[in-house]
Amino acid sequence: MLEKNVGGLDRVARIGVGAILAVVGFSMLLAESLSILYGGVVLLVALVLLATAATQRCLLNKLLGADTTKLQSER
Repeated sequence: MLEKNVGGLDRVARIGVGAILAVVGFSMLLAESLSILYGGVVLLVALVLLATAATQRCLLNKLLGADTTKLQSER
């Protein structure tokens, strides 16, 4: 199982950006003039950010060797 590797400011940023993108993506889906595809992609990115913040696990961080949970405990 993937270990926790999302914490601190990284987690807060994911929640903030994810929430904003969720609103934007949902608005794009509801707007008739904008493409449903773009709204869906934005909403998908938002959901990934929110899910990785909630679970504190990110495959991309793992692949890059990044662990932002340790940044908080070093202070």
